[in-house]
Amino acid sequence: ALAVCVVSCSDQQVENQKTTTSSNIEKEFELLSSETELNALLTRGNEGIVDWELSREIAQMQLDSFIEDGDYPETSELWELPIGIYNQNREIRFYEFRVINDSETIAAITINAQENLGGPIAYVFSMKGYFDTLMELYNNGALSENEIPRIVDDVYPNYAIAASQITKNGNISFEKLISPENGEAVKELNTLMTTEEFIKENPDVFTEEEKSEKLEEISNYRQETADFWKSAKENKGNLGNMVFRGGSKKQRKEVDSRKIQNAIDKCAEITKKRNSKSYSRPVGYGACGATASGFILDYFDANFENVPNWNKIKSYDERIDALRSALSIRDNSSITWPWNLTGAVSKYSNYKIESCSFWPKASINNDIPGINLRALKFTSWDDFKGGFHYRNVIAYKEEGWWIFKWKYIKILDGNNCENGWEAYNPFWHVSSYNVVRK
Repeated sequence: ALAVCVVSCSDQQVENQKTTTSSNIEKEFELLSSETELNALLTRGNEGIVDWELSREIAQMQLDSFIEDGDYPETSELWELPIGIYNQNREIRFYEFRVINDSETIAAITINAQENLGGPIAYVFSMKGYFDTLMELYNNGALSENEIPRIVDDVYPNYAIAASQITKNGNISFEKLISPENGEAVKELNTLMTTEEFIKENPDVFTEEEKSEKLEEISNYRQETADFWKSAKENKGNLGNMVFRGGSKKQRKEVDSRKIQNAIDKCAEITKKRNSKSYSRPVGYGACGATASGFILDYFDANFENVPNWNKIKSYDERIDALRSALSIRDNSSITWPWNLTGAVSKYSNYKIESCSFWPKASINNDIPGINLRALKFTSWDDFKGGFHYRNVIAYKEEGWWIFKWKYIKILDGNNCENGWEAYNPFWHVSSYNVVRK
């Protein structure tokens, strides 16, 4: 009888926890979203705003695809409404749909909310939601009860929180921006620099041939996405049939996860910050170029025997100094210029880094992480705030939607919270880099 009681009590605790979790999800959506607000975007916004109900169809098809690939449990489902992610001008930027399983938020599927921002999918990544962060901000007084929180793009999936008011005509008014980490005021948000802006501001980074190729890729992508949104709107409510008409065979390739974990463990060992065997991403080496390059060297060191010069550097601080020197990162800066990116890998291994326009397919096909660069707008040329952001790429995926093909790259970022799948978008992805033998 006692055993029955214990099991029963345990089951009741689990059920109570599920109820609490589900309730928290509902409360979070009450704070961050409403169907009235989402519908108002279409009537008050510009012509290119995506219908949120259309975006939900797209998110559902994407979830089905990732379930089929084994990324999420078969019982996963979308929450009915998305959370709107705004830019600092109060314009809708993304629709963030939650993936729920067993009454818990396990991931987000993020759709571009404006047609001119690119194809349908922006990001697919693991997350737990914003509720705990919001409650902490309310509890410590950073948000008051009469302030409505809205999530604001700070080079998403990084974000800030806008303490907002809803005006009489239903528009959103941002009163202030605060950091989700500490509740302090955010004076200036980071923003992405487009590839076209990057080429204009950094004319010597690429050859004329490379510039021409990138601009042609952008032009083709712009036309393809315009065609997609036109077809999607015409087929709203019936997108599934559009997808499967002549859909191309999917392809997907990932670097061996065990070798990735070996490198993460190796890096964590050296930094002495390892707190468990399930450490989820590399510990950073300071600057993002150093972190991306250092992880590749750690990957070789943990899985092969071709980095004798690297594994002789035992100290974490010495490795940071070695990477900064090899990448020509100047004092008081964290910028790795693209033409210097190959320095560390070439110096300390039998490999080199080569620029490529699309995903780093050659690298991943050889079971080696690649690198992707997206650029941020400089907020200060004096101390180089903003600038470049390099991330390791550990997988790629392509799938066909009717006559359209969409590319995805899987990011492993030791410096930020950008782990997860991103749709490859030439508007924002300046360049990718394969790691190949010399």
